[in-house]
Amino acid sequence: ISSATFLENLIGTKREIVSFETLLIKNGIYNLITLSEDVYIYIESQLKFYFPNITIQKEDDPIQNLKMYITEFELDNKLFNPLLTFENFPGSDSVFSSYKELLNEQADSDLTLVQLTFSKKEEGWQDKIVNNIENNSKKYRSVNSEYMDNNLILDKVNYSCFDCTLRVASTTNKNQIKINDLFNNTERQGSNKVVALPKKSLFNNSLDNLLDRTNKKAMTLNSSEIATLWHI
Repeated sequence: ISSATFLENLIGTKREIVSFETLLIKNGIYNLITLSEDVYIYIESQLKFYFPNITIQKEDDPIQNLKMYITEFELDNKLFNPLLTFENFPGSDSVFSSYKELLNEQADSDLTLVQLTFSKKEEGWQDKIVNNIENNSKKYRSVNSEYMDNNLILDKVNYSCFDCTLRVASTTNKNQIKINDLFNNTERQGSNKVVALPKKSLFNNSLDNLLDRTNKKAMTLNSSEIATLWHI
């Protein structure tokens, strides 16, 4: 819950790219944030406020000079149809246990990274969505799939939303596949789910995009969805 509140307060920052990451290496599981220097002080102060018991330290990029298997993801349905989030997400502890299990099986020399890169959406996007829904709802007075989709969308955009890119990278293909499967836990029946992009769509710049934390804006996610994916 603190993660979602923390993200809600990021809406006041400029549109810099921020990357939330989960790193699995031989000595543990770490939550990382990669960001530009000009917002570092602000983000650090917010982290200390919302997570007073955490230890914060600057680190070099752990994925430099590594050969990695990379998968990028998109939403299976419309951009504004919501995923299942932590409020209705049974067994988050068991999912975290899956990370621990995977870490125990991972060789000491291996590294796995879940990268969620995001930036603030342009001003006025929310009003456009709400106006479109209000206009459409006048056409669909009966309960049908189109009208129900509109209700789901309103449920999502009531939170702050961000343009996002989700990646999984690992020095071993086996670990990458296992983490990809974890995202199935966020499927919301009748609404949306996270799906892997075909390998051929990544071309040869996927490693550069991973290292640069390039935001291709493949997803629109709200603060609750980002918090869920970051802690999955």
